[in-house]
Amino acid sequence: MPPTFYFALGARARPHDLAIAMLVGQRHYLVPAGSSTARLLARTPGVHVVLDSWAFPPGNIDRPSLPRYAHMVAGWYARNLAGAAQPESSWLDWALSYDTIGDALASERDDAQLRALLQAICHCPDPPLVPVTHYPGPGAAAIIGDLLRDREECFDDEEIALVRQRAAWGFHDEPDGPVDHPACAIGGLVPARYARAAAAWYERLIADLEAAAELDPFQRRIHLLGIGKPSWVCCSPLVMSFDSSGPARMALIGFERGIGAAYTTDYGISIAALRRSRSARLAYHLIRYRAQVGLPWQPVDEALLHDDREVAALPELADERWEQPELPAAALYASHM
Repeated sequence: MPPTFYFALGARARPHDLAIAMLVGQRHYLVPAGSSTARLLARTPGVHVVLDSWAFPPGNIDRPSLPRYAHMVAGWYARNLAGAAQPESSWLDWALSYDTIGDALASERDDAQLRALLQAICHCPDPPLVPVTHYPGPGAAAIIGDLLRDREECFDDEEIALVRQRAAWGFHDEPDGPVDHPACAIGGLVPARYARAAAAWYERLIADLEAAAELDPFQRRIHLLGIGKPSWVCCSPLVMSFDSSGPARMALIGFERGIGAAYTTDYGISIAALRRSRSARLAYHLIRYRAQVGLPWQPVDEALLHDDREVAALPELADERWEQPELPAAALYASHM
């Protein structure tokens, strides 16, 4: 099963960009809590949302306080409870914890505090929070703790061989942890720009997690923050999901520099449209991201893609006046497929 792709729309996404994403079949989004984009998604039926605590960049002055973030997450959690009988409402999949980049102790402390607040506010023992660990930190040790070391005490050689044989036959014991959201999100890899040291750290992380998965295959699945490179995303079934703003950033670049010789007709968008339209390039890159990791996508009618000058002519609206974009019938139909 391919990993879930959460499109990182940013704090002030264009409503038209959301409409284009919905057209190609993109239903999962990562968004800063309390942002204009979060409010837009809250009014958009059929979307799945991951909330971000605005930890990046470090020292972000727009970041909400921890108590404020807790109430934002709780608000979305309450929406889930209210919308359980309405499958087409927007849905909170999970929220990133309140991490501090470069400070593992503060991240661990704030994660515990946030969990306690949400347990009190939401009256739930296991709020949908995902902690964050950062490169070049302790890696798998932050996720699996002493599991690998303790396996020698918990299992003898015969029991370990039996576990491996059951896995080879396709049998797995029932997980004792969450299966609907990752055990941990991995951050800090984006600034490293896929450097050799970061690649080696990530390879070691996956190797350690796969070794631990012999004992607990579900508890150790991860989310990759800001990483969309297929060779990293698809390297292991333990990568449950990933997010990236790449399609939006690549759409800003013209056809020659952004696509050029890599162009393919497979995605159903002409070169002429890609040259004149940022919307076409956004659709193209979203389809490419989904196709490269094995996710389904929907073809787009080029008549629905605005030329750049048409988008530039659209009025600028204040945050409080932003509304859900009117989705073409094709997008609404696709949301039911």
